[in-house]
Amino acid sequence: MKQGNDLGKRQNQELDIACFLMAVEVERLVRENTQLKQEIQNFIDSGLDRVNYEMQIRDLMEKLKNQTSEVNSYSEERERLMKFRRLEEQLRDYDPNWRKSQRDLELQLQLQNKLFGGKAPEEISRELEELRKKAKILDDLQKKIGAKAPDELLKELENLKKKAQQFDDINKKLNGKNFSDLEKELEKLRQKADKFDEISKQFSNPSDIQKELDQLKKKAAELDKMKSQLNNQNPDQLLKNLDENKKQLQSKDREIGDLKRLLSELQQNQGSQDDQIRFLQQKIDELEEKVVGLVQELSRYKMLLKSKEDELNKLQMLFRDNETRLAQMNNELQRSKNDLQRAQGDLQKAQGDLRKAQTDLSKSQQENQNLKQQTDDLKRQNQELAQENNNLQQDLENQTQNLGQLDEIKDQLNDLQEEKNQLNDKVSDLQNDLKEKQRLFDQKQKELEDALKRVKDLEAKLLEMDHYIDTLEDDLQKFEKDNQQLNREAGQKQLADRELERLRGLLDQMKNQYDQQQKELGKLKNNLDQMRDLQDELAQAKSELDRANSVIAQQQDELAQKENEISQLVREVQNLEESNNQLQDQNNNLQQTLQEQQAVTNGNQEELTKLRRIAEDYKEKIRQLELKFNEYSNMEERLKQSDHRIAVLMTEIERLNSLVKQITSETEDWKQKHSRIELALLEYRQIEKTNRDAVNKNQQFINEIERLKKLLEAKHIELLQTIERCDLLESQQQTLMNQVQDALKKADTGDTILLQYLLIAAENERLTGILQPIQEKYNQLTTQVKEMTIKYTELQNKTLGIDLDEYERLKKLIIEYENRIAMLSLEIQRLKAKTNILDRNNGSQGNYGSNDNINIQYNSTMFQSNEDLSKKITDLLCLIAMMSAELDVLRSNNEKQVQQQIVNQYRQNNDVTNVQTIQSVETTSGFSYQRISSNRKY
Repeated sequence: MKQGNDLGKRQNQELDIACFLMAVEVERLVRENTQLKQEIQNFIDSGLDRVNYEMQIRDLMEKLKNQTSEVNSYSEERERLMKFRRLEEQLRDYDPNWRKSQRDLELQLQLQNKLFGGKAPEEISRELEELRKKAKILDDLQKKIGAKAPDELLKELENLKKKAQQFDDINKKLNGKNFSDLEKELEKLRQKADKFDEISKQFSNPSDIQKELDQLKKKAAELDKMKSQLNNQNPDQLLKNLDENKKQLQSKDREIGDLKRLLSELQQNQGSQDDQIRFLQQKIDELEEKVVGLVQELSRYKMLLKSKEDELNKLQMLFRDNETRLAQMNNELQRSKNDLQRAQGDLQKAQGDLRKAQTDLSKSQQENQNLKQQTDDLKRQNQELAQENNNLQQDLENQTQNLGQLDEIKDQLNDLQEEKNQLNDKVSDLQNDLKEKQRLFDQKQKELEDALKRVKDLEAKLLEMDHYIDTLEDDLQKFEKDNQQLNREAGQKQLADRELERLRGLLDQMKNQYDQQQKELGKLKNNLDQMRDLQDELAQAKSELDRANSVIAQQQDELAQKENEISQLVREVQNLEESNNQLQDQNNNLQQTLQEQQAVTNGNQEELTKLRRIAEDYKEKIRQLELKFNEYSNMEERLKQSDHRIAVLMTEIERLNSLVKQITSETEDWKQKHSRIELALLEYRQIEKTNRDAVNKNQQFINEIERLKKLLEAKHIELLQTIERCDLLESQQQTLMNQVQDALKKADTGDTILLQYLLIAAENERLTGILQPIQEKYNQLTTQVKEMTIKYTELQNKTLGIDLDEYERLKKLIIEYENRIAMLSLEIQRLKAKTNILDRNNGSQGNYGSNDNINIQYNSTMFQSNEDLSKKITDLLCLIAMMSAELDVLRSNNEKQVQQQIVNQYRQNNDVTNVQTIQSVETTSGFSYQRISSNRKY
């Protein structure tokens, strides 16, 4: 009896000690995991700095290339200057009168030195263009470098060297691991930490274990009391109780067999976990080999950097030599720099306007409306002035007798003409302001589109996070199904429910983590511009990587300890089985002593309850081990992803090396490709939505242009007809004038003169009757032209989504067409006024037929006016021809744009990845014309 009690107490003590050790170990793991969370978070932040480091290297390489090109150009200029100095020395040696000629040609030599040695004008123009290009390159360098000196650039290179060394040390400590792999491992460690927290909650603290031991001691005292009570009971009742206890022992033996099976399954699972650990170790070795390769490539990259540093030293020497030359060049290039500074100021103003895009847009629209109203007012004023001109011309015709009044009226006409010219200048200024505001509006619209694209990129990243959370939820659902199957096999529904509740809690935690990650994404968006320096972060990354490696080693040690603990648990179960067998033998032997047997059975019952509790604890531990196994499987997947990312990094490093080798030959191609890709990416999403609509709009635009062209051709034909009629009228007037002159020569009496005057008056009435329908047609043409311009502007606004450059070009053409149409209307009005003047002069000629000298002067003025009219008519015909040719050009451009959009749609349907930019083809009409002002002199 005493031996059995001692064995049970020893077993209970060993179990309590094991539980206490496991609780302490769990707390230690929780602490280490919290440290790992902090360290790996800092390491993740340092991963972004590596990308910035690579971008800085690229920018520096581009700057080096630009500097080398500039140094070559400066070396060529230096050679030229040396040649000139040699020539001057030769002149001094061979020309005895050189000093005298030097004085005479001093100014010419200065000009020649400024103009690159007195070369031909063509060569001088070429060299000036080269100098302008160099000035632009210098300004670009100053913008890129920030007006830094060569010493500052060397300091930056030294800092980059230090950062490269730190980066190499970090790669060595990583043992080939990638930042993404470390992020995945961190997430796994976080999950493990959460699970360890739950385990620690289940096992509680060592103080709780001590309380349970005190309770067991109390129960042992109660058992002693039960023994004393059993001695007083009857033997028959004790035998019945023994039979019942035997049955209970058999059921418990069955449960122990089930526990053995579970232990065997656990051992098998442990073996599979060992195989997985070996597989992971092999992958780690492979990653270390890859890291060695990366280190070699980085060493090669360092050699290239050293060579570039040598080149920089050479460049410094050249810069020092060329500083004096640059001082001379700066005097010539100061004008271009001033223009560039003005352009920079305009750009800064444009940036300030962009920040206030919404308010400025509304203001610009209001201003456009005001400007339109002003243009309408100016047009009305022009019409009023035209009416006043007509009235003044009528007054002139009525007051031809008073020559003094005629002079005053001419002065008034000149003043009105000047006012008209001023109004036209105001109109042109208002149109220029409209163009500038339209340009600013287009710039603002582009920047708003860029901001929308950035927002779309961030939304794509959030969608990726959602997809990742969905995968986690699917894994949890699979885990729930597996748990349900295990619960059915074990027959323990209560534990399954608890496990499900725990998993639901984990789901809630994951959702909370997702919300926190979204918040962190917002914080990262705001804090991207405030990243730390590479040196501090790389130093932190070193310490964090060391800690991560130490934590991984500790986890491997912990796994080994857990395996030992499982083996100890198996041994304890075997000892329990032996103790149960011994108890059965003792129960058979204790039939004689019912009192002692009853006490032993009560002790066995208590021990069995303890064993049940221990078995439940072991089952929970087994489930936790299964969860850890799932975590290790997730780690494998993340390691695979890390291999992929390492491969991507390898390709990136190779690409950088190739860029370093091919800087002198392929930089222009890269820039072109980069710009094409950017433009293609910008146009890709827009074209997907607007491709079909754009094709329909372009087709409608083409049809409208054809209709306008036909209308213009019809109007052209009508103008030709009117011009022919005017020619006929002029020829008829000339014949009439000839008849009047013949009549004046032949006629001796006034009756013949009166008859001819009546004939002339009738002919003039007939001509006015002919001109009235022509004037009506002209008014109809002007109304139709206005309607066409309104439709044209509507089509122009509709096609804004197709091409902004084309929109601006079409707008300019419309403005020119409006100006030309206005000029045509003014010219036709002036022709009509002249015909009226001629008619009235004919009438006045009848009244003063006796004065031959006045008739001769009148005839000469008539011939001159007819010649001017013919010249003006030819000018109008030229304008109409240019307008029709320009419409043909517009039609061809629109057809080309439609073809290009169809090609883009075909490429998008076939999933073409390398999208090339669709460059707008700018064609010029073969006619070069100037804007005709209203004060043109014929």
